[in-house]
Formats: sequence, structure tokens, C-alpha cells
Amino acid sequence: MLALPWLAGALTQRDHYGVGTAGPVPDLPQLSRDRMEQQSIAATFVFFGYQGCTASCPAQLVNMRKLANQLDRDDVRFLYITLAPADVTASDLRQWLHTLGPAFVGHHPEDADHARRLIQSFGGFSDRYNESMARFSHSADLYLVARNRQMLRYSGVALDLARVQQDLVAVTD
Repeated sequence: MLALPWLAGALTQRDHYGVGTAGPVPDLPQLSRDRMEQQSIAATFVFFGYQGCTASCPAQLVNMRKLANQLDRDDVRFLYITLAPADVTASDLRQWLHTLGPAFVGHHPEDADHARRLIQSFGGFSDRYNESMARFSHSADLYLVARNRQMLRYSGVALDLARVQQDLVAVTD
């Protein structure tokens, strides 16, 4: 077997804990550079989920709440995008997110197809197990979108939140 001693270092060295994403930041009003500048928002954490989820969504929401509580910054937002817009009204989504804190905002896509295309534009996936079920199979990634258009992706829910915070500082300073 051929040993490549530099390979492990090449695969593990990168500037950030999160993985940089290829392509442009998806087109959402909450992520537009102009809106972020007008509202003095340096960065937004983005997560896709649905309120009936019992798997990854609660854990990722806990991550976002912990980050919100640990950050001493007013210029960071947490954007929750529902994958099941037919199951919750935009008003109910706003009201629910308000209970998480003032930094939490939501996006209510017009329908499930639009929600699926939106998560795909971030590099994630979503689909119902089958049409008769209210449960989804979806990626549980967290995304960090900086006003400078840099975007990082954090896979899974077992995140090192201290390193996520280091990334936040690195992309916003």
C-alpha cells in the first residue's frame, strides 16, 4: 500500500471549521447584502426544518439557541426555513420563532416544491418519506452566511460551537 504522509494534513487543513460552499449565496430577502447592511447584520445562521421533526431539527435548534445565548453580538441573525409550509402559517412560524429570541427570524416558502428547491440551492436535500406521511428526510446542516457573501456549511448536529463562533469572527472581521 502506498503511503502519502501529506494526505492527512492536506485533507484536514482548512481555514475554517465549517466547509466553504461553492456557488453564490441563495437568493433570499433575509440574505441580501443590501438588507443585511441596512439592518446592520454581519451574518446569518440558516437552518431548514419542520415543526413535526423529532430527529435532527430539535438538536439543531438547541445548537442555534446555544449560539444565540453565547454570542455577545446584536449583528447576528438565525434564519429558520420551514420545509413544510403547508403545515404552518407564516404568522404561526413568526410567533413560534419569537419565543426563541429576538435574533430568530423565519422564511415561509410558498409551497413544498419551493422549499425543496431552496434547500437544494444551499447544497442540502429534502423529500417526504412518501406523500401520505408528514415526515421528511432532509439534511440537518447549519449554514453561516456572512454579509461579505462568504458561506460555510456545518454538517450534522454534533457541532463544536466554540469553533463555529471562531468561524463567525473570522468571516465577519
